[in-house]
Amino acid sequence: KTGEEGVRFDLTAALALNSLMSEASPLYSRLYSSGLINETFSYDFEVSSGTSFLSFGGETAQPERVIEEIMAEAERISKSGFEEGYFSRRKKAAMGDELRALNSFDNIAYNVSLGLFNGYDYFTTAPIMREISSSEAAEFIGTWLRPERLAVSIAQRREEQ
Repeated sequence: KTGEEGVRFDLTAALALNSLMSEASPLYSRLYSSGLINETFSYDFEVSSGTSFLSFGGETAQPERVIEEIMAEAERISKSGFEEGYFSRRKKAAMGDELRALNSFDNIAYNVSLGLFNGYDYFTTAPIMREISSSEAAEFIGTWLRPERLAVSIAQRREEQ
């Protein structure tokens, strides 16, 4: 997707994943406090010409259990949605991050260029982000975090095999 449709998709993905898996999320807290993940755990969403992907990664002794927990939470969110107050706080935090990014000339230059190449004005991203609803973010989770879209790679030290 390009233009405002593309930037809205990217922002929805970012808000959805941030709400699902950021260090402030209930899922992250649950996984971390139970010892299933540690501070190395991360997530990412990449969009490139003709392709996109989500990734989750980090160190864990129980990768299958972490996968089950993430997929169960994704299914719950796709059915019940995000709690409105929580999603609103995550969106405000993302807006704050975007505002702080305006303090960096390099960041502005990169994002203005990215916008030009992808058919949108970088300075319209804040109003677009404000419009994104929790139901849109939940729909993103329900569409993209599905068992049939899942690929798993588990790396182990040789002595653990």
